[in-house]
Amino acid sequence: MPVLHLEGGSIHYSWAGEPGAPVVVLINGVLMDTSSWALQLPALVGRYRVLTYDMRGQGSSTPLRGPYPVEAHVRDLLHLLDGLEIGRAHLAATSFGTAVALVFAAEYPERAASLFLSSPAVRAGPRTRALASSWLYACSLGPGELFRVSLPDIFSGRWIQENQQLLPVLEQRYGLLDLVSVTWLLRALLDLDTGPLLSRIASPCLVVVGGEDTLNPPAEALEVASSIRGAEAVVVPGAGHACHVERPQLWNLLLLGHLARTD
Repeated sequence: MPVLHLEGGSIHYSWAGEPGAPVVVLINGVLMDTSSWALQLPALVGRYRVLTYDMRGQGSSTPLRGPYPVEAHVRDLLHLLDGLEIGRAHLAATSFGTAVALVFAAEYPERAASLFLSSPAVRAGPRTRALASSWLYACSLGPGELFRVSLPDIFSGRWIQENQQLLPVLEQRYGLLDLVSVTWLLRALLDLDTGPLLSRIASPCLVVVGGEDTLNPPAEALEVASSIRGAEAVVVPGAGHACHVERPQLWNLLLLGHLARTD
């Protein structure tokens, strides 16, 4: 598997699509890895060169054994793009990954061709802190408990009801998580406050949020869009936090339309 060796660890990444096409980087949420974009890659690879990667603490990248703030993940992304000789890329992110994309675009505007922010995580308000704290406690009890606690925060009730056959597969994937790393990723989320950076974003931006998202509710996502100059927002009806999984066809169409406009 391709890895980029960085100071103090390594980053696992994967390419899809034809070399020479515009680059789109997909940036994970806390409980994701590169395989989590399986419903997006087929829609993108015909027109774009797609880079997926695991942040430290995710998948096959170096585990976390101590504090690792959003700014450190941003440095990793910068070094990854430099190491792969990518000068400029579209950033499409979900949940915690949107904080990485936002800070990156604020600090390195010339490198961010556009932003596509799904279920954006901007600051740790009281609700986010309460939910993250419940996940942290569940981590101490094991992967099964983390699955049971986080499932209704990630997916809408309708999706859970209609996809009962997939739940054992999802729970099995939780067993592959490094829960110590998840703990440190969640603690970075608790310290999150990228709100002051929103006015600095110059890249074209589309904000997408599930209408049933309880983790990062639509009202908060719409506030993010209103704080970024020229940004637009779309609410995906009936979907929860993981709207890229619940409504992949619509999510992919929104991303492709956004990319076509900004190309």
